[in-house]
Amino acid sequence: MLIKQTLLYLPAQLLSPLVQFASILVWAQLLTPADLGVVTLVIATQEVCFVVFFGWLQRYVLRFIRSFNGVEERAAYNRTESFGLVASTLIQTIIILPLMLWQIEMPVSSGLLALIAAFMVTRSISNYVAERARADANIRLYSLIQICGPVLGFFLSLPFIIGGGAGPIPVFIAFIVAQILGLLAALRMSDVFHAWGCPDQAILNVMIRYGGVSMIAAMLATFAMNAPRFIVNHVGGLAAMGLFAVGYGLGMRASAFAVTLVTAGSYPLVVRRMEEEGQDAAFRQLSTNILLVTIVVAPVAFGLLGVNSSVVHLLVAEPFRETTMAVLPMATLGGLFRYLRQHTTDQVFMVTLRMDVATWISIIDLVLGIGSVIVGMHFYGLPGAALGPLVSGLATLFTSYLLANRMFGFRAPIWAMIRILLAALGMMAVLLLVPDARNIFELVIEVGLGAAIYVILFLVLMPTERTMVRDLVQAKLARR
Repeated sequence: MLIKQTLLYLPAQLLSPLVQFASILVWAQLLTPADLGVVTLVIATQEVCFVVFFGWLQRYVLRFIRSFNGVEERAAYNRTESFGLVASTLIQTIIILPLMLWQIEMPVSSGLLALIAAFMVTRSISNYVAERARADANIRLYSLIQICGPVLGFFLSLPFIIGGGAGPIPVFIAFIVAQILGLLAALRMSDVFHAWGCPDQAILNVMIRYGGVSMIAAMLATFAMNAPRFIVNHVGGLAAMGLFAVGYGLGMRASAFAVTLVTAGSYPLVVRRMEEEGQDAAFRQLSTNILLVTIVVAPVAFGLLGVNSSVVHLLVAEPFRETTMAVLPMATLGGLFRYLRQHTTDQVFMVTLRMDVATWISIIDLVLGIGSVIVGMHFYGLPGAALGPLVSGLATLFTSYLLANRMFGFRAPIWAMIRILLAALGMMAVLLLVPDARNIFELVIEVGLGAAIYVILFLVLMPTERTMVRDLVQAKLARR
């Protein structure tokens, strides 16, 4: 079931992160460090705002939407959802305008401010609709939203930048257009905004109680991830933010890309097991999910570390190159630890409705992260800001695993994960011995070499998992 879910979600999970990864490199070629700093700051702020203003709805829908099966129950949920979305949109819009004026330490025109507000609102609603579609197993809508906003927005931004001149305004216009098109399609393909009226008080109470607690944990985690960007902007200004953004964004995107390849359908599957078969079945499914996540994320993260020098010299614009070379490895490892935790053992606390535990883990994440960023910048300058997610990510990963085991008896496949990491480390060690690629063709060969080494080491070190994968493939072929 998990393999099937992964394959169904794969087009959106593959294309969208790849384009986001490429957009960082392309914008570094077309925008100045200050302009890239503005774009990065707005995107980082939107990610925090989404969790703050829409997170309570998002967390509730992921956990409970499958329980609304009847016509009247669904209508009551839809009315409550419409109320929540409108309220969240209004509050975000009112608060975000003075916040952006305070963050962007340069004159901001009313037109740019309006575009920023429109970008944030359309992106937040799009993110919610995508999460709702994922929870409701509406894979077509999920894929459309995931592809339309990031992918179409990026490709539209290119002629807008070239035709309208360098700067952040063309980027925001392109993404607003793409996000509106995705939302218009969502209105036809789902029942979002199809029911209006007084919200159901019982549903709203649970939304606020469960979703609100979940939102706090997610908000803290999201702020911890974006804290290096905000601190760099505050200390060094928008130009420093732009220089830092390339390496930090590439590292985080690489880890996020690897994790989301296999997690889009995984959490709803855990919830289904919990509701239909109980906690033990949910934990077994989650253990399988963890193994699959590690198999995919480890080679991507450590492979990027192995080809770091080649990627930076070939793909990153010269003004960003030196900072990116230092920031990228730390950001990649920080993202690896963070996303492993969020998409594995943190879900133990979500399905058992113990979001208070997840909240405390997020508090540790935030405090350690901010402290590490400040200390890192003091001793190592701009690249030291990437120490925050690395230190806090590793610490909270171990904390989450320990609490899930001690409190709920959850057993992660630790030994199998260690062997997977050994295979990825072996691949990275070989890649570090290979001379830097001088062109794209040599970089592709280098990446292919790394993939081949990882597969060989995986087959040698993981005999049980090798048999499992073989049986799954044979079963799939037999059904054909």
